[in-house]
Amino acid sequence: SSATGSKKKFDHSIATHLGLRVLNKCCPEDRWRVGVFLTTLLCHSMPLNALRFMAPLHSSFLVAFLILGLKCICAETNVTGQEAISIAKHLIEQQNRLMTEQKVLLERLEGVQAAAKEHTCKTEPEDDPNDDGFPYVSLSVILVGCGWLFKFAYMEYRVYTTKLTTEAEQEQQAQSNIDIGEFLQYRLDYYFSVTQWAKPILLLTVTFLLIFVSSIATVVFLGDNISAAAWKSWTYVADPGTHADTDGTLGRIIAFGTTIGGMLVFALMIGVISDSIGEKVDDLKKGKSKVIEARHTLVLGWSEKGLAILRQIALANESEGGRPIVVLCEESKEEMEEMLRAAESSKDDGLKLHGSRVVFRSGNPLAEHDLVLCLALISFCVFINVSYELESHYGSMFYDRCILICQLTLVLQIKVSAHKARAIIALSPDGLEPDAADSRMVRQVLSLQKIKQTGDGLSGHIVVELQDVDNKALVQMVGKEDVEVIVSHDLIGRMMLLSARSPWLATVLDDLMGFDGSEFYLKEWPQLVGKCFGSILYRFDNAVPVGIKVSKTSRIVLNPPDDMVLQDGDAVLVLAEDDDSYDLNDHDISDYEGTRPESDVIQRKEAEKPPERLLFCGWRRDMADMICELDYDVPPKSELWLFNKVPMEERAVKLLDKGNKSQLKLKNITMKHVVGNPVIRRELLSLVEVSDGNNKDVDGFEIGERTGRREVLNYFTSILILSDCSEEHEEVNSEASDSRSVATTLIIQDIQRGISERKHALGEACELSPPISEILDSRTRSLMQLINKEGYQGYVLSNHLVASALAMVSEDRNMNKVYGELLSCQGNQIQIRKARDYINIAKKEPLCFWDVQCLARMSEEIAIGYIPVPENTDVVENSQNSKPEVLLNPPNKGEARVWSANDRIIVIAMCRQVWLL
Repeated sequence: SSATGSKKKFDHSIATHLGLRVLNKCCPEDRWRVGVFLTTLLCHSMPLNALRFMAPLHSSFLVAFLILGLKCICAETNVTGQEAISIAKHLIEQQNRLMTEQKVLLERLEGVQAAAKEHTCKTEPEDDPNDDGFPYVSLSVILVGCGWLFKFAYMEYRVYTTKLTTEAEQEQQAQSNIDIGEFLQYRLDYYFSVTQWAKPILLLTVTFLLIFVSSIATVVFLGDNISAAAWKSWTYVADPGTHADTDGTLGRIIAFGTTIGGMLVFALMIGVISDSIGEKVDDLKKGKSKVIEARHTLVLGWSEKGLAILRQIALANESEGGRPIVVLCEESKEEMEEMLRAAESSKDDGLKLHGSRVVFRSGNPLAEHDLVLCLALISFCVFINVSYELESHYGSMFYDRCILICQLTLVLQIKVSAHKARAIIALSPDGLEPDAADSRMVRQVLSLQKIKQTGDGLSGHIVVELQDVDNKALVQMVGKEDVEVIVSHDLIGRMMLLSARSPWLATVLDDLMGFDGSEFYLKEWPQLVGKCFGSILYRFDNAVPVGIKVSKTSRIVLNPPDDMVLQDGDAVLVLAEDDDSYDLNDHDISDYEGTRPESDVIQRKEAEKPPERLLFCGWRRDMADMICELDYDVPPKSELWLFNKVPMEERAVKLLDKGNKSQLKLKNITMKHVVGNPVIRRELLSLVEVSDGNNKDVDGFEIGERTGRREVLNYFTSILILSDCSEEHEEVNSEASDSRSVATTLIIQDIQRGISERKHALGEACELSPPISEILDSRTRSLMQLINKEGYQGYVLSNHLVASALAMVSEDRNMNKVYGELLSCQGNQIQIRKARDYINIAKKEPLCFWDVQCLARMSEEIAIGYIPVPENTDVVENSQNSKPEVLLNPPNKGEARVWSANDRIIVIAMCRQVWLL
């Protein structure tokens, strides 16, 4: 009854008796524990809310339990009953005090809660179901959207009616039948193809219509205001779970339909976003993004020379920690990057970039919009409105052109940063006719010149590779002062001619062209202003001065006279390992002129150079240009034998380049023709000149006397093996061409070896000219080094040398003038002299390189290096394991050595000089 809250009183003795009976059931040890538990539970450990719950219980019930607990404690602790009762009274007082404090705290808590509720009601009033929110904003958005849609529909209707009228007039009918569904599908496909924003705009339009219809339905059927209806419709579209709280059948139907439409719209939007991200990633993979670089080297196009150019540019910038290299070509970015990785990981002379970064971009180098990426930043709505007016008057073709012009000409963004490049290299494409390839280069230069005129200009020069020397003047006229032209076929042809007539020269040119060893550098030295050139030859320990660039005329004078004085602004051209590897010393010309022995000046008689006999195995497209260049440099009565598969009837046509070249007028060369295959041994054993019994001309071309004369290989003083492209339908394949060159070289070497053995058996002297082969693929280099039995290099790696020339001119455009003169038959050339031409070998006096330089200057030549050849062996019979090393810009120039008769001195000398014997 106490638990139910009744007010019945209980006697203390009865409660105590009942409690004692319970405690008697316990053992003595548990009685004390039970008493302590009851006492602490009721008086100390019970929380306030529990005491509040126990408040209705009668006080006698509580006192009884307290007395029971106290008696249990007293029984175990010898406490008297009177003390226990006093303790109980004290505990009851403490309980009453705690309950009073609890009541006060509860009243204060209720007061705080009431104040907080009142404050919340003032700051956040309850939502008014009739609140309009922002009706003007919602109404304005709806009106603008509806107005735009109405105008768009009206414009489309005008286009539709115009097409109906036009078709009816053409078919002479009263009216034309154009299905409205087909028309809508056609216009939708048109917009999708014209602009990339068609899909997002279509989704936004569908979303707007969905919200508009749902808002009108909510206003009409549910009676909500327009602002609340628009917001509810948007929540239905954006969050499918919002419609779950809607009440009423009509409201749920409207919410359900709007939610289904919103789910479809957002599903389509996710698809559009996914497609856009995928397209962007694909564009990044394809290299269509903008290049953010400056002072980089830009390579336009790609060919077999591409990797060699990257290697040389990386070597040139190694001292600076590398520079960025950007390549724009038609090949895909993935293929180019895979090719670069394969080249870097190749075990056979792998590509090393030395800190340079290569960035590939895919595009057409001839197209201006790939060099200059144009974007339209005009508002779509304004553009559509203007375009509709244009289309209605001028037709859809003009409309398409307006879109294209707007997208390509409003804002210029350089895709490969051509205007910031320090140099631009335009590579001639492979697989095209020379004239077609050179025409592409003319167009390439025009595109770059347009960027220069319409944009910020070009900060670097343009290096253009051509295939036909006849087109050089046209490119220079278009490019003006910004263009440096390198004709690859003409360059290789001149190098082949020089190397064949001086076999050591192939090795020297291979070391000189490129950035592997020493190369030419131009630099101003204010300390040398007022000094003559003869006095500065010895002022550089790690470089060799070879010329002066005159600042007033920008002319580079190679091998200048000793009395030429350096003026203010003039630069000194030196041969050095790097542009920061040399510096001035304190030496003077008197330090070497005073110690030079007079007996070293050898008296030699002058004699004219004997006629030369040259054999060309194979055919080149620029054969006529090579012959003209050779005719200028060889002595009179020289012979040139052409041995290839081209029939006699076609040779005149090929030499005249199908009428593009004039008839050859040779002064020093007599041409001999042999028809045959240079790869067949029996045809190389004995060369038979073609004879038809008369001396008639073929198509007005003077072929020369054809007598049927026979000659063997020891008759010729120079043998060239050209990369054969005798058949017009045959594509130039580097591997196939190099295979033929290697086979011809092996056959000629074997025939010459047999001739030499027979001559030596008869006790006759035999001087054979080793063949010089033209190879295209750098991988063939190792094969040619294996079969080469001579101490010098028996091949010319044409693609590598052209790539080196392009890279060197891109780093310093003055190098085009330097190498243009050194490789021509006019002006100064690099020549190989024997040491005995300068030194008295019989005295065996140790001389340093500076002494040799002084002796060379007496002949108005500049020594730039030497080739030490062992004295106990002949050059032709030199061992493979001890091939001489070419020392250009030799170190330790002051170190003396004993020169042998077989040593070679590398000099820069005026060509067509009288040979000294």
